[in-house]
Amino acid sequence: MTRIDVCIATYKRPALLRKLLQSLANQHLPKDVVLRLIVVDNDARGSARDCVDQMSAVLPIRYMVEPTKGLSFVRNRALSAALE
Repeated sequence: MTRIDVCIATYKRPALLRKLLQSLANQHLPKDVVLRLIVVDNDARGSARDCVDQMSAVLPIRYMVEPTKGLSFVRNRALSAALE
């Protein structure tokens, strides 16, 4: 079994995030591949939560908020989650 983690950084772009998640939901993967999405929201208010909640019915999504501003913090948070 092969696991692929897709780490997604987002900040106040719910429409673009929805489009990305829908595109990922349409992917055709081999049966031995397991896809896991890690969405890290850099908006302390969690503006991506509604979009992720709606798409989690069709995708395995782990959602978390990184309140410290900056892409490096978001990337580190996503990589830490991927290693768990």
